[in-house]
Amino acid sequence: MSTLTKHTDVADETAGRRSQRLRVFVRRARPILAAVSVVYLSELLLELPIELGHVAWFVIPFTPIAFPLGCLFVACVLTTFYGLTGKLTMAAILTVGLGLVVTIADAVKLSILGEPVYPTDVIWLSEPGFLVEMVSPRVLVAGGVLAVALVGTVAWWLVVSLRRTRSHRPSVRRRVTRLVALCLGATALWQATEFHHPNNLWDAAYEASGASWKPWSQSLNYRDNGFVGGALFNMPIDAMPKPSGYSRAAIDEIAQKYAVRAAARNAGTSPDALAKTNVVVVLSEGFGDPGSLKGIRLAEDPIPNVRSLIQSGWGGTTVANFHGIGTSTMEWQALSGEYLGLFNPQISTPYAMVIPKLKNYPTAVGWFQQHGHRAVAVHPYFPSMYRRRAVYDRFGFDDFIYESKMKHTETVEDNDFVSDKAAYEEVLDQIDSSSKPLLVNLVTMQNHYPVTGKYDDPIPSSGDFDKAYGKQVSAYARGLSYSDEAIAGFLDQLKKRDEPTIVVYYGDHYPAVLSDQVIEENPGTLHRRTPMFVWTSTGAEQHRALNAASPSTFLPLVFQLAGQSIPAYYELIDELAEKVGTIAPGVIVRPDGTETAEDQLTPEQEELVHDMKMVEYDFSIGHRYGVSSMWYQFPEGRG
Repeated sequence: MSTLTKHTDVADETAGRRSQRLRVFVRRARPILAAVSVVYLSELLLELPIELGHVAWFVIPFTPIAFPLGCLFVACVLTTFYGLTGKLTMAAILTVGLGLVVTIADAVKLSILGEPVYPTDVIWLSEPGFLVEMVSPRVLVAGGVLAVALVGTVAWWLVVSLRRTRSHRPSVRRRVTRLVALCLGATALWQATEFHHPNNLWDAAYEASGASWKPWSQSLNYRDNGFVGGALFNMPIDAMPKPSGYSRAAIDEIAQKYAVRAAARNAGTSPDALAKTNVVVVLSEGFGDPGSLKGIRLAEDPIPNVRSLIQSGWGGTTVANFHGIGTSTMEWQALSGEYLGLFNPQISTPYAMVIPKLKNYPTAVGWFQQHGHRAVAVHPYFPSMYRRRAVYDRFGFDDFIYESKMKHTETVEDNDFVSDKAAYEEVLDQIDSSSKPLLVNLVTMQNHYPVTGKYDDPIPSSGDFDKAYGKQVSAYARGLSYSDEAIAGFLDQLKKRDEPTIVVYYGDHYPAVLSDQVIEENPGTLHRRTPMFVWTSTGAEQHRALNAASPSTFLPLVFQLAGQSIPAYYELIDELAEKVGTIAPGVIVRPDGTETAEDQLTPEQEELVHDMKMVEYDFSIGHRYGVSSMWYQFPEGRG
């Protein structure tokens, strides 16, 4: 054999060994490469909806904070699924499938409400009827197909796995590997649910990476910290931090301070002024004044009656906590007198996140009941919406009238929601049939989103928006005109009755019909200010401008209008409104309508805010030391 032939054989043998080692490496590395690809693609999916809205999705892989930690979280999900199934392929399918479900939900919520998905949004799974009405049929079909595919895949895997288990028992090494994977993945995910607890590993990782939390804008929060970071930030947390110095003695001191001040304000008032007066609090879903916003022009004024009531009586604007969402938070503020702006920023829905965990909750319902009233809640929709059935039970309402219990369920044109007019007829029936004066809390539904395709003659509109937004604004304006006529008719009916009635009327927020350009032209809280007024059937009110009033002040305003002596709690709320303003999430709106921050307050204003924080903590998740001394008789102890 020649020397050349020997060298050739050696080279071939070496190349063969290298090829064999490469094949072995690829075979062993394939699961790892597959897992990395699944993690990468799943995290990319989660980031797409929020990033596409800012035309920046292509830079996601290079985001120094969001993407690597998001990938780590997805890897923990994949590891957990692998521990459960023992198959990387099945774990990958479940991880990507779950990512697709969350991505679709996130994209839909962003398109409708302009905010991302929160962990607490799982409560909406108990409201399939509401989801069907809110989401387009195309998305529902796509979601249904995906769900069927996932369920079918899992079912197929279960059948195959059971057959294989009978014929082939996994090795001890494989079972140990699965157990370790399950323990590591599940522990990491459990840590994620405890994100706000001290010494949490996920929180420490985000803080070490320089996370920049933006609670005042959840869309920015998710964009800058990634979907996973934003979701973790919104994990369950206590409603508010315990104020420094909180104790029975501190609450007693505050109660005494405002009791003295209330006594001075109560000169000339009566402790029984509301004894025979009905009080109706109307949260008008989606009611706003779009023609007052810069960038929107309407061919006609959709709310002439409400505008006249505001200009001639007690009225003006209130400040919604959010744009497009937040109905229940406004309702909660009006009934409890508390401020969402003093809660932790993660608490966007006290009805779902705080109150159902408690046995009871102090609200104006208790005060009115102890002063001879019957308390009735009316909501022409599902009783479980925002968990109202449970919440109203905690508040102590005597009755809850929801859609299936209503006598009047008429609608307007092609609108599927019960009309405002029908809701008012229901309230009138309650008033006429009650031997006691009533406190009625009405939450309407007529102008709930979506708003298009409901009316034959939308009000023509123009402004800083495209055709699609213009169509929504025009339809929304026509819906407002029906609401405007309905409230005027309701007040006329009340005037005809012998018993006096005071009505609080306010819009909870604009629905998601405002374009980005309109929002930019009405910055801060300007695009979140909606009409409100307080009216009495006796016609005793004189004009009083109420600028950027908080819902927390509505019932104290009722006391003032009626000449009712106020409790110490309402004295605190009145002073806060007069000297500080409205405390909204992330901002304080002064009585003159300008905006400021808490660190810009004067010492007197700081004292008022401090006292309100102390009282709000005590009334909500504290020991309720001060409810009886500041408001009405209420049992002490944590709810």
